[in-house]
Amino acid sequence: MGVKNMWKMLVLLTLVMCCWACMAKAEYFKYKDPEQRLGVRIKDLMKRMTLEEKIGQMTQADRSVASKEVIKEYFLGTRINITS
Repeated sequence: MGVKNMWKMLVLLTLVMCCWACMAKAEYFKYKDPEQRLGVRIKDLMKRMTLEEKIGQMTQADRSVASKEVIKEYFLGTRINITS
């Protein structure tokens, strides 16, 4: 194995270790755990959402006014296409 290949392996190993460290520090979210019952997952997610996020998820804005910025700012869950 040449020096160049050893260098590549070292970089790869470093990246893997960094990813592993980040995953170890990650917070556990019940709502993301498919092993949890549905009711537990829903309660956990709802507990984490702000009132503004909950309202935004229930709001349907017309496609003509729902730009990416509006969707992000108001946490919109859907947009609809109204044709006349």
